Amino acid sequence: MSRGAVSAVCVLLLGLGLAACSKARSENARLLTRSESAPTTVAPAPPDAGTDTASPSTTNDVGPADPTPALRPRAHSGGGAAPSGGGGGGAGPAGHAVARATPPRPAPFSNLAPPGTTPNVWAVVIGIQRYQGRTHATLGGEGDADAFMQALGNARWPADHILELVDGAATAGNIRQAMQWLTQHSGPNTLTIFHYSGHVCIDSTGPCGSGHMYLWSVDNQFISDDEVGNNLRNLQGDAWVDIAGCEAAAFDKGISNSRRLFTAASQANQKGYENPDWHESVWTGLSIDQGMLQGQADTNGDHKVTVMEAVNWAKPRAHDATQGQDHGPQDPVIIGGHDIDLAAAAYQPPPPPPPPPPGNGGGGGGAPQPAPGSPPPQCNPVTKGILHC
Repeated sequence: MSRGAVSAVCVLLLGLGLAACSKARSENARLLTRSESAPTTVAPAPPDAGTDTASPSTTNDVGPADPTPALRPRAHSGGGAAPSGGGGGGAGPAGHAVARATPPRPAPFSNLAPPGTTPNVWAVVIGIQRYQGRTHATLGGEGDADAFMQALGNARWPADHILELVDGAATAGNIRQAMQWLTQHSGPNTLTIFHYSGHVCIDSTGPCGSGHMYLWSVDNQFISDDEVGNNLRNLQGDAWVDIAGCEAAAFDKGISNSRRLFTAASQANQKGYENPDWHESVWTGLSIDQGMLQGQADTNGDHKVTVMEAVNWAKPRAHDATQGQDHGPQDPVIIGGHDIDLAAAAYQPPPPPPPPPPGNGGGGGGAPQPAPGSPPPQCNPVTKGILHC
């Protein structure tokens, strides 16, 4: 094939939003990398985030490699929907219907409620799309964060109970501090949520060490699965930890138990795909956007979608949507915990009504009461029968 023909094919394939994964740098890689450089957005560091001492963002650049794959359109026949149109099985319309619940804070650690403030719900929402340096942008980091923020907003979680780290705010130091913030705010009666959407690094997809999986921060630093587990296993009360990325199940290092629900977009040896049409990951687009926000996971018809309803509805659809993809299907993981109703957890009953004002004797047959602050009636033998002293 001539060089011009090869270029034409590459342009066509790149237009489909394809990305490379663990074999991105090998000669037999089946997916092409996106060639454009990732834009950079750097948020000012919060005043109390002094632990963030990340090295320059170019230290761990991966250059042309891209660790997170996008869904490759595949031919389909008959009347069924294509994978990008809802995950198969009649999962619903393509696209997403997410509106940001609240804009991200320029200083995300400011104006947050102290531990013990009611309602007893706390969340960390992390979404990374625009990585620093030459590291490729994801397709769904921002959209995943938007979906979670919308779900929490719909459930009336107070904004000062949610720590959101998006793009430039999601440095390694801030992610570490966010995990500590969440554990410090947890208690025996709290519900805490930790969500991460972004690249995951293994030694075949980036310059990280072997033997571990790593959350990949916006400044190209790495937080190991052991470190994540060591932090989040300290969450008290009820908790939900959700990892939307490749090899996501590897981060359950002692996290899941009878009160801590752990969900992951993929098995520890699988990739987690993104859907270019949705601007979200396949996992979050199905579980949170379509399942919860669009109400398609309301399996019992009670007009509300709990967390277990959403993730159990999304799990087989994620497999179907990614079946036949170049890195194999993704099979989400759901382990531990129990069902969670986000709105019920944040509900606070209204305060009791104020007591009625003192009676004035109208219609009650009782003796007239003195007005507040007035002196008591003065009785003498003449007035005693009249004033009922």
